[in-house]
Amino acid sequence: MSETRFGRVYANHSSIETLRTIVPFQNFALFGISAGKLNLVWGVVLATDLPESYIRQLLDEELVANDPLAGCVLPQYCWASADNLSAEEISQPAAQRISMLNDAFEIPTRRLLGLYQGDFLYGGAQFYRKTPFSKQEAFILEMTVRVIHNELSGPFLASMNACIGLSEGELACLKLFADGLEIADVSSITGYSPDTIYTYSKSASRKMGVRGRMHCIAEALRRQMIP
Repeated sequence: MSETRFGRVYANHSSIETLRTIVPFQNFALFGISAGKLNLVWGVVLATDLPESYIRQLLDEELVANDPLAGCVLPQYCWASADNLSAEEISQPAAQRISMLNDAFEIPTRRLLGLYQGDFLYGGAQFYRKTPFSKQEAFILEMTVRVIHNELSGPFLASMNACIGLSEGELACLKLFADGLEIADVSSITGYSPDTIYTYSKSASRKMGVRGRMHCIAEALRRQMIP
C-alpha cells in the first residue's frame, strides 16, 4: 500500500532507467494529478526512487506543496533549481526543512520541471543531481517525462472518472458535442429530446465541478473520458 501511495511501485520504471542512461541523475520524483476542481499537482507521487521515509516526510509535513522552488516554475520557463533560490526563499521554513532532509539522506540538488499545457500546470518532475542540466539534457528530460507522466497518470484518472460516475447518456452527448454536433443533431442520433440533452449536459458539468458545456467537453477530453 505504501509503495503505491509513495510512487515506489515505479521506482525502476523502464523508461526512467533508459532516460537515466541518456541524461544521468541520482534520483527522480514524478508528481501530479489535476482534474476539475481537484488539483493535486504536488500531492500525488506517481513515481520515484527516493527513499520511502524521505517521501513520507515530504508529504506528511506538506513540504512539497510549500516548497518555494514550486513557485519558481512558469509556463514560459518551466525549469527551476534549488541552487538558484534567493536568500529570502532559502530562509523559508519549508526550504530549510527540505535542505535538512536532503543532507540527512545524502540527496543532491533539486532541479524541478513544471509540466504545463498552455498556462495550466498539470504535473511536475524533480531530478536530483549535483551539476546543472545542459539545454539539450533539459529538453530530453522534458519531452520524455511528458510521455511517462501521461502513461502513469492514466490509471489515476480512470479511477477518478469511475468515482464521478457519468452515465451512458451523459457520455454519449459529450462525445457528440466534442465532435462539433449541435443539439438537433445529437437528438437525431441518440433519440434523446433536447430537454434530456440539456439535463445530461448540466448534470455532467456538475459532477465534474465545471461550468458550461464547452468547459465540460474540454474537461472530459483532458481526463480521457471521451476519445
